[in-house]
Amino acid sequence: MAAVKPFICIRPSESAAAQVAALPYDVYSREEACRAVAGRPLSFLNIDRAETQFPAEVDTYDPKVYEKARELLDARIADGTFVTEEQEWYFLYQLTMDGRSQTGIVACASIDDYLSGVIKKHENTREDKELDRIRHVDVTDAHTGPIFLAYRGNEALKRQMEETMGRKPLYDFVTEDGIGHRVWKMDGPGQTEAVETGSALRRGCGPAAAGGGLFAGGRGGLRGLRRRRRRGAGGPGGVSPGLPGACCPGRCAPAFVVHSVGGRPVSP
Repeated sequence: MAAVKPFICIRPSESAAAQVAALPYDVYSREEACRAVAGRPLSFLNIDRAETQFPAEVDTYDPKVYEKARELLDARIADGTFVTEEQEWYFLYQLTMDGRSQTGIVACASIDDYLSGVIKKHENTREDKELDRIRHVDVTDAHTGPIFLAYRGNEALKRQMEETMGRKPLYDFVTEDGIGHRVWKMDGPGQTEAVETGSALRRGCGPAAAGGGLFAGGRGGLRGLRRRRRRGAGGPGGVSPGLPGACCPGRCAPAFVVHSVGGRPVSP
């Protein structure tokens, strides 16, 4: 059974979310990323691909690139572009394209479950890309690339999601690629407990062909999080963060690419 936890997150303010939202860092070449952030100072891609802040002769993996990412993230927190939740929550993130919607629970999964195979992996990643994200996680003190997870859907969790979506969302906007984005906080009475105890999400985990665990795509900064945990580093008070991700029912998993809306998960 996979351990899934709510978390205290740093997220975009309601007024800034549409300007912050960006596609994942690894769908761009450096030149494309530079064009994408031009005239968009709040785009999260500025932080995810901080080499865009330097001339072309500065190497993508130069240490000052990661320092710049930390500087930009801290600046956006200081100026109110990002706000910090006061307690742990789960969130719902919904993407809509051509009338079809995909909704996932945003949560922190267990690093140990990922390593032990309780969370099933579907891909391998290149060493240079992993090293880049290790440095990014370490210097920014944030996991800026949520993984994508699929689970076997169930009615108990579906009811919790429907109840949440009956309320006003935190964010509701459409990006220039035509994708609609809506985010809700799962802050209804008993909702955190209903998801965390395993009555819904954890017992329903697993792809259709492999029960017992979540199904994950994208390793991102996992190795960076492991290294920080070994050093006792993490969020406030030395808390070691979990592995943040968007957990979607398996039947809708292939539909979309999750955008980055920023944030710094700071609880286990």
